[in-house]
Amino acid sequence: MALLFGFNEIALTALLLSFLSGMLEQRKGITLNLYMQKASSMELLPKLYSVKNVIVSLGFGLSTLLFGWIAERAGRVLIISYVYLYINRKIFFSLGQLYVLSTFLKRCH
Repeated sequence: MALLFGFNEIALTALLLSFLSGMLEQRKGITLNLYMQKASSMELLPKLYSVKNVIVSLGFGLSTLLFGWIAERAGRVLIISYVYLYINRKIFFSLGQLYVLSTFLKRCH
């Protein structure tokens, strides 16, 4: 579903895919909650929901830290790449021209 959404260029299709994804996610959540309520006793329900919320909160916090660290590292790499390409722009510009020219010549033949 995510791949369809990512490669989509039509706004209405993206809206429909988002709606469908939300409906499936809600159905999954309702099914899991219903199963948890039916499978456990009334005394255990508060503890189960507490553990579930702790796991979700911990997962969210850790993933935020992880992706923040990744973004920080990627940001440095992008800056270093930009500086390198800017310094050597004559070389890369001429290589780009050669690629365009060779592609054009292949299509002509």
